[in-house]
Amino acid sequence: VIYRSLSTLDEMPAFCAEIGRDGPELIGFAATSCQFEYLKQIMPQVRAVSRAVLVCGGIHPTVEPECIEEIPTLDAIVRGEGEFPLLDLAKAIEEHRDYSRIPNLWVRQEGAIVRNDLRPLIADLDVLPFPEHDRVETQRAIDDQVGMHRLIFSRGCQFRCPYCSNQILSQVYRGKGTYHRSRSPENAIAEIARDAERFTFKFLFFDDDTITTDVAWFTAFFTLYRERFTWPFYCNLRPGTLTQPMAKLLKAAGAKGVALGIEHGDEAFRKSVLGRGHSNEDIRRTVNICKSEGIEEVYGQVM
Repeated sequence: VIYRSLSTLDEMPAFCAEIGRDGPELIGFAATSCQFEYLKQIMPQVRAVSRAVLVCGGIHPTVEPECIEEIPTLDAIVRGEGEFPLLDLAKAIEEHRDYSRIPNLWVRQEGAIVRNDLRPLIADLDVLPFPEHDRVETQRAIDDQVGMHRLIFSRGCQFRCPYCSNQILSQVYRGKGTYHRSRSPENAIAEIARDAERFTFKFLFFDDDTITTDVAWFTAFFTLYRERFTWPFYCNLRPGTLTQPMAKLLKAAGAKGVALGIEHGDEAFRKSVLGRGHSNEDIRRTVNICKSEGIEEVYGQVM
């Protein structure tokens, strides 16, 4: 298994040499919309040195699956959650079976595209193994961010802001289960403990879109975190979702700062165009709650 983050196309010769040396049977890429344009340049070079099955997943193939037509050397795309589709694909390749009917995959077969439906969303995220990280590359990323390690324990979002990818993803998965889901607090704590054994970091950033919407989860997680760890941390909040007791727990658990999704300074624009219901007073109140509990840094994220 090769874990590789390609920063520039100049890295392609070394990457292709690695593929030629190791001879993988399956090579997977993940791409956003802007990254997909680079994939068009990468795929022919990979195909020139390998007969592996080439597959691409991520946000772009999920919402624009017809993109498979744009890269003739691309064998398949994965739409939506990829863990179980990729596992099924790997097993089929290993056992020399047809993989064209695997749910979530669109597969190129004999000049045509087989368009399979989506399977239901994974209801219990605890059944998944922790994300695998390359030790060297992940430690380098932590060091590049001055010792910050980023984690995320949920999928989806409870809100439907019209400018956000969660809006279209929730539409793609309509009727396929609950869109917003979280790992259990215990599972999240276990992942932090696992990463602490592998990497050296100074503080954490919990990258969940809004960590304050499920009060029971929030309380259980940060209570456990306070008992187990001492690393300072940052997290994302939505104005109007933080209460005084929640802020008190955040500070007690080690919160150094929070990032507020303000998005725009004009309240009327924020509501009518961005679909953000929080008022300027909600923003002021949330900032004041944080400051009153001694949370040192409060950042406003804007578009």
